[in-house]
Amino acid sequence: MPKPPPITDAEWSLMDALWAESPRTASGLHEELSAPRDWSLATVKTLLSRLTAKGAIRYVKEGKRFHYWPAVTRAAAVKAEGKSLMRRAGRDAHTPLIAYFLRQGKLREDEIAELRTLLDELDDGGAR
Repeated sequence: MPKPPPITDAEWSLMDALWAESPRTASGLHEELSAPRDWSLATVKTLLSRLTAKGAIRYVKEGKRFHYWPAVTRAAAVKAEGKSLMRRAGRDAHTPLIAYFLRQGKLREDEIAELRTLLDELDDGGAR
């Protein structure tokens, strides 16, 4: 899969819908996203065009309809966004940023175990 491009907040909404179910048509995405976002079909099509140009999604034309699906995984996009945030915030902001995110929601036991393992690896000099 290609490296994820920068994705705007509006584009994340479309990507979330495509990661949840693909392939999708512009009209299907519009039907799902128009009420919460108050988007017109033209807005959805513009965002799809931008995401296609960025390489974040792909499409195939079937008759008069275009069917879209993600070209990048959610995990890769989240990782790229995280790297971008850490770079912009600066080295001294890593601990406060991580603490902020950890406090935002209830972690499952398996997530806590994964974080403990990562911290142990870092403590042993690995995974840097």
